[in-house]
Amino acid sequence: MNFSIRDEIIIAICYASIFNDALTKKELERKLNLKDNIVLDKELDKLLSEKKIRKFDNFYFLNSQVNREFKNIKREHKYNSIRLIEKNRFWLNILCKIKFIKFIAVTGSVAHSNAKKNGDLDLFIITKKNRLHIVTTFLLIVGKINRVLKKLNFRNFNYDLCPNYMLELSNLEIKNKSYYTAHESINLIIVKDDNIYNRFLYENLWIKRYFPHKTINECKKNLNEDFSLLKALNIILYLACYSYSNIKHSILKNDLSYSIKYSNNRPNSINSRIHVGGGYQPQIMQKFCLLHSKHFMSNQKLYDFLFPMTYKDGIMVCNKLYKSKSGNLSYE
Repeated sequence: MNFSIRDEIIIAICYASIFNDALTKKELERKLNLKDNIVLDKELDKLLSEKKIRKFDNFYFLNSQVNREFKNIKREHKYNSIRLIEKNRFWLNILCKIKFIKFIAVTGSVAHSNAKKNGDLDLFIITKKNRLHIVTTFLLIVGKINRVLKKLNFRNFNYDLCPNYMLELSNLEIKNKSYYTAHESINLIIVKDDNIYNRFLYENLWIKRYFPHKTINECKKNLNEDFSLLKALNIILYLACYSYSNIKHSILKNDLSYSIKYSNNRPNSINSRIHVGGGYQPQIMQKFCLLHSKHFMSNQKLYDFLFPMTYKDGIMVCNKLYKSKSGNLSYE
C-alpha cells in the first residue's frame, strides 16, 4: 500500500492524538523523515483549509481535540521524560559497561518526550548471541530487590527500568510487523550503540512500508559464534527460568512465560523477550480507527495495513488469537 505525504501526515497526527499529543511541523519532519518542507507546508495548509485538522500555538491536532496549552503540557511531559532517564542513570551506566550488551535504547512515552509522572523507563536491549538470559536474570534480580526495598521505604534506591523488548544479534527480525512496531523502532533515544542499530533496521526493511522516507543503509551480518562459560551460563539460566515457569503453571495455574521457540503468547524465548499478544497494539489500533473514521473517511483497508491481523483482544497468528496482557493505555 502506497502512502501520499498527505496520508502520512494524517496518520501521524491521528496516532499522536491517541496519546493526547499534538505535533509541531518540526516533529512531523522528524517522525516522517521528510526533507521537503515545501510539500509538507502545502499539505498542512490544505488540511487546515479543509478543516480536517486545527493549528494552535504552532501545534497541529485533530478537530475534536481541545485547545489545550500543548506547550506547557509538552514541557511538563518532556521534563518527566528527562527526569526518568536521569533518575535511572546509574543503572543505565552499569548496563552500558556490560560488553556483551551491544545496544540499549529508551522506548515508549519517554522516547516521545510524553511521559507522565512516576512512569517506567521502557528499554529495548540487544545482546550478543547467547547472552540474553544473563542480562534478563540480572535485571529481574535488581527489580525484585527494588520491590522489597520500596516496601521497606528505602526511597534512595531508584530503579524504574522496564526491559520489555530484548533481542540477540542472531535474531534481530521483529516478527510482529505493524505501524506500531515500526513507529517504536525508529523513535528511540539511543543510550548505547556498538554499530548495531543500522543492522537492526536493515534486518527489518519492512519498516519502510510504513515510513518510506526512512534511510536504511545496507549492512552485512557478522556473527562470531563462541563456546565460552558465559554461553553455558546463559543456557543454564534460561533452563532454570523455563522450569520455574512450568512449575508455577502446574501448581498455581500461572500463565506460562517461557518457551523454547518464539511465541506470541509467551514473553520469553531462548533468544528474545517480547510483548505478549502485540503489547499495546490492539488498544492503539482501536483508538486509531475510532479517531481516523471520525475525522476522515473510514478506511478498513488502511487499518488492516497499519495493524495486520490485530483484534481488540490481541493479534492473530496462524488462525490463533494471542491475547495482549499489557493492561490499559492510561491515556484518556
